[in-house]
Amino acid sequence: MKTDLHAEALRQLFLHAPISKSYSGIDLHYQDAVARVTWPIDSAFLHGGNALHGSAIMRLLDDAAYFTAALYSPEFFIVTVRLDVRFHLPATSGLLHAIGEWKGNDRLGFNAGAALYDEQNRKVASAKGVFSMTQQRWEQFAQYQCALRR
Repeated sequence: MKTDLHAEALRQLFLHAPISKSYSGIDLHYQDAVARVTWPIDSAFLHGGNALHGSAIMRLLDDAAYFTAALYSPEFFIVTVRLDVRFHLPATSGLLHAIGEWKGNDRLGFNAGAALYDEQNRKVASAKGVFSMTQQRWEQFAQYQCALRR
């Protein structure tokens, strides 16, 4: 399968995932074979200290790393098996962008990382992840299939 078709099918799977409905304005696109996730901070995701909760930060980092790794698995669905996160500074408002980075693969799985930046291009957080192939094929997912038929 061509990489651009696979990338568009992955994007549709991302956009139509039930969790994405909770993140208004979230988007994913591919540039230079890495996933880029953008999201305008929603005040509903701020913690008591008025900064973005770590769970939202981890979600953005995981998605950028995961969907970068997924490009390298054109047949089989992958899952996150490990995600090591480092928090650098708080984010309180504005548009965030997470950029994936392909690291390669080894006996443990696909290795990818991500960095999350605020509107001033300051690094908010970073992560390294390991993603493992499952026995499920991408084509088993309806949104993935729909994108291929377009």
